[in-house]
Amino acid sequence: MGTIRQRVWRWIGHYGRDRRGNISAMVALLIVPLVGVMGIATETGNWYLMERSMQNAADSAVIAAATNATGTQPAANQTYVKEGRAVATKFGYTNGASNATVTVTYPDNTVPSKCANACYAVTITKTVPVFLTRIVGYTGTGGSQTLIAKAVAVPQNVPTSYCLVSLGSGDGYHINGGPSVDLSGCNVLTNGDATCNGNNSSGNANSITYVGQNKGCTPGVSASSALADPYSGQASNLPPANCGSYAPTTIPAGTAINANVALSGTTFTGKKYCGNVTLGGDVTVSTDPNGSLLVIENGFLDLAGHTLSSTTPLTIVFTGTSGGLSSSMSGTFNFSGPTASSTSVWAGFSIYQAPTLTSVTSAASGNSLTWDISGIIYLPVTDLQFSGVVDKAANGLDCFVLVDKTFQSNGTGTILEHQSQCAQQGVVLPSLNTFVRTTLIY
Repeated sequence: MGTIRQRVWRWIGHYGRDRRGNISAMVALLIVPLVGVMGIATETGNWYLMERSMQNAADSAVIAAATNATGTQPAANQTYVKEGRAVATKFGYTNGASNATVTVTYPDNTVPSKCANACYAVTITKTVPVFLTRIVGYTGTGGSQTLIAKAVAVPQNVPTSYCLVSLGSGDGYHINGGPSVDLSGCNVLTNGDATCNGNNSSGNANSITYVGQNKGCTPGVSASSALADPYSGQASNLPPANCGSYAPTTIPAGTAINANVALSGTTFTGKKYCGNVTLGGDVTVSTDPNGSLLVIENGFLDLAGHTLSSTTPLTIVFTGTSGGLSSSMSGTFNFSGPTASSTSVWAGFSIYQAPTLTSVTSAASGNSLTWDISGIIYLPVTDLQFSGVVDKAANGLDCFVLVDKTFQSNGTGTILEHQSQCAQQGVVLPSLNTFVRTTLIY
């Protein structure tokens, strides 16, 4: 009996000291929690990757929806929904297929401080079955897990500023090419058609924006609406038309015009002519330090090959019922409009043609006209045949803006001046929202 007992205890001792097979026993005991942990890691990791893919799809889809929406009331036409869902499909998420739902909404106000009811949102929802996490008792909702990704974007109109604007319809901007045409650094806008023919047909312009048709101009940009006259409101500052007669005037060579006197019946300083004005030689104009006016009522100005200059701020104004630049004119302008630092209400303007003039149907600059002018040249009722050279005034800033009714260049013409100092000149550049930039905000 004692021997048996001793044998049993000896066997138990050997068993306790023997380590073989212990791991198997531990694995048998821990197999369920180990598989559960591996299942959670694998399945939730897969969910995370899928959510990242869904988020990328939502981001791209909402940018497309916000950028390509059409109409003033997107809710009334569903282009933004089609755009958003089409892009989501390219990422593998098609609305109504494979348990995926793609919802495109407008307006969305997820981020009120940035949206102001102008945001677009894309929400992608996908239901996936639960497999491995069932081991630890997680079954989701009805045996499935719902994954959601949402993106919100707001479109922002980006304005383009222009140095050359033609307000008329029809053939608003027409350039017939030629190696001398140079509009480098200039954005062009016409409310009508843009026509570019021949060699160097676009004149190296940065862009040519048109409302009508584009006939060979590059890079062409289509605008959905015309630009309203940006400077017509300045007409409220025009001196009154009060000439009794309109005999033509020839200003002799070497004349120094004193425009530093009060214009009759106004608070402006300046000099006024009634009827056509022709230079008989080079003429200088002296003005108030803040700027003065040279007013021509019911008349055309013809430099006749001479120079009209001023070393102090000057604005040439055409009033009455008819007037502007003479046809086939040559010569040189060398002056600057008043700058932003002046007290003049004419700050920024170098030439201003009253927009109410109705009798001007064609005025042109000749082949040798030199525009050494800083500021706005505003000729809203002029069909301008442009040639010659544009540069800043000798004592002026680098700011040139030309507004006309229609513009035509027949092979010559160089604009050397840009708009780098228009703020100092007191010029607010004409601009139009020509494209949309979309920003993700959520």
